[in-house]
Amino acid sequence: TSVVRGMIYEMDMDTNRISQTGLNRLIGWDVTDDVDAIAEWFRTLHPEDLERVQNMVESHHRSGAPYDTMYRARPAAGHYIHIWHRGPYLTDGSGKVTRAFGVAEDVTSEVQLRESLRNAEQALRQSQKTLRTVADASPVHLALFDCQRRCVFANHSLAGAGAEPAITTSAAVSADVARKLKGLRRR
Repeated sequence: TSVVRGMIYEMDMDTNRISQTGLNRLIGWDVTDDVDAIAEWFRTLHPEDLERVQNMVESHHRSGAPYDTMYRARPAAGHYIHIWHRGPYLTDGSGKVTRAFGVAEDVTSEVQLRESLRNAEQALRQSQKTLRTVADASPVHLALFDCQRRCVFANHSLAGAGAEPAITTSAAVSADVARKLKGLRRR
């Protein structure tokens, strides 16, 4: 489990007893023989995730279908972490689920990274919108070319009415801007 930031486990479905490694590292408590592991686990879940996870566990315990879900849990340290929990079930000859196997992994840093990326993309879109608004309000002709001399940005003053109203690499806009730039050089 040193590779996995979490736990790997096997659970006897008749007794709810769990054999695991990494649980203490994941949420900061040890499971003893006199503890109902599922009940203790549910106590750590975020209130907004609890019902969904309980329903998923109940459904998958009955059906034996593999499970794969994410939720928030609060370790002994007190702050919520994001858990990615997945695994298969083992059934007996009659189809009764007898064992659960699984991995519960702390993916908080990945969730935070995805959120930071979404925020950065939103900020970039807003910045592009602001740039477009400011540039289009300018009476001065503005154009930006890439290293292959393609126009990647032109304000409305330069591109003219009907030009693409966003930052673009459009060949048609590039050709239109090139014609206008040639016209400006002749003056």
